[in-house]
Amino acid sequence: MAFALDIPELREQVSAHLGTKDLVTCSLVNHLWYNSFNPDIWRTVSVVASTSNRNPTVAALIKNARFIRELRFSGMVSIDHFSPGCTLLRLLTIDGDMIANADKNDEQVLDTLVTDISTRIAKIIDGNPYLRHFQYYDQRLQPTGSIWKALAGSPVISSLQIGRSTLRPGEMPAFWDACSKLETLHILDCSFYDSENESNMPLVHFSKLQTVWMANVKGWAPLHQLHLIAQATELRAWQWRLAGDFFFPKGEYRALMKRKPCPHLNSLDMARDDIEDEDLAVALDNMPPAVSLVAHWTRFGPIAFKSLQVHRHCPSIKTLDLYRCRYVTSQMVQTLLSSCPLLESFAADIISGIDIVDGEPWVCLKLKSLSIHLSLAGTIPEESQSMTQAEARIREQQRVCEQLSRLEKLERLHICRDVSRYENSMSLDFRLRKNGGVLEDLDGMKKLECLNFHATDQKMDVEDLQWMFDHWPTLHFVMGRFHDDDTHHGQVLAAYLEQRRKIMANKLF
Repeated sequence: MAFALDIPELREQVSAHLGTKDLVTCSLVNHLWYNSFNPDIWRTVSVVASTSNRNPTVAALIKNARFIRELRFSGMVSIDHFSPGCTLLRLLTIDGDMIANADKNDEQVLDTLVTDISTRIAKIIDGNPYLRHFQYYDQRLQPTGSIWKALAGSPVISSLQIGRSTLRPGEMPAFWDACSKLETLHILDCSFYDSENESNMPLVHFSKLQTVWMANVKGWAPLHQLHLIAQATELRAWQWRLAGDFFFPKGEYRALMKRKPCPHLNSLDMARDDIEDEDLAVALDNMPPAVSLVAHWTRFGPIAFKSLQVHRHCPSIKTLDLYRCRYVTSQMVQTLLSSCPLLESFAADIISGIDIVDGEPWVCLKLKSLSIHLSLAGTIPEESQSMTQAEARIREQQRVCEQLSRLEKLERLHICRDVSRYENSMSLDFRLRKNGGVLEDLDGMKKLECLNFHATDQKMDVEDLQWMFDHWPTLHFVMGRFHDDDTHHGQVLAAYLEQRRKIMANKLF
């Protein structure tokens, strides 16, 4: 091994697969190894207040500054650490309350500390012309605007994530000026100073924005949030969660979507109970072929469903989340699964076995994640009244297995039942065929990693569980009650925990 690592090209390949601890160990062997591994050791650096004894010294930071590409400051760390001397950063992260232990009663000392920290962060930004990503979380720091002014002047900055922080009125113009240069903007759980009548947004355009995530921003009027979207002419993905004390601006939102200000918007994520079926339909009517639609907890229903079909979103869509949409029917779900060939992730509440039996074959063969309750109660078809309910249920089980076994890329299968809405708990029977189940018919799901059958009636035994781990080689997690009898459930649970222990032990080696 020593001779192999004396070859520079091999050292470069090996370093890509080693953690920091192993890299440090290797770098101590000799000077050649040190020179090869040291850049990777210092590529990503964190200075964390709660683990200050493990933090790099200021001298070490300065010595290795030329290697640092990602730098994180978390919590109230030493002021001296904010002068690392690095000039090639790609990512800068500020998280944790920087003034957590400061004396809040001495305003002069507090203001001096805030100004000093803000100035030093701004200098880091100014000194790194290749900085592309800035993350800013959990701050009561409330800088005077120097950070945002520095960010606005950063030549290649493209991404900003700000969360759980407060911005004062004096900061807002510089903040929006910085945002106008971005391609990606996340504003999460923040407090802004704004009003319904007057916005602190300056007269700038957001023509570079491609991805916007706005969630629970207090003090920022919904109409002014829409104003930002109206200027984001290159927008591709929009995720929107209004703060709870705001009403959804239906009229203004619909008028905006009809104007088609974002001709490239193909990913929409809105979750809120007062978002109507028509609100989603107007978006789908005016979007190019959608790649992603997340609309859980909305009133998605027949109007938006028709828009999905009429405007040819089904052939292009990859992610579709209709969880907790009470107007989505089982027949709608069956239609979507049989008409969306590119689907990779799908979620809805329920699909009945009779609709799967009567429907077309599923075409979503690229599906990786499926979350839906499979209700297999054994509905007797009108044309087959001589069939017993048991026979009807067997037919439904077989048809569902036919569809699932074709999903060879499936990694996550959640067939949980919402006990508050659906009484029938009969679903797939995860037992071997000799025990009355259908496990062998699901052999095709070779990439399954997670199975969740919460609140469905199961009567599994240890051998059923063992079959899963033997035939689904990537399976790591099985969730739900294995058996309605406590003794049997305990036996299978013990076997599962032992299997999990073996999996974790193998990962360590």
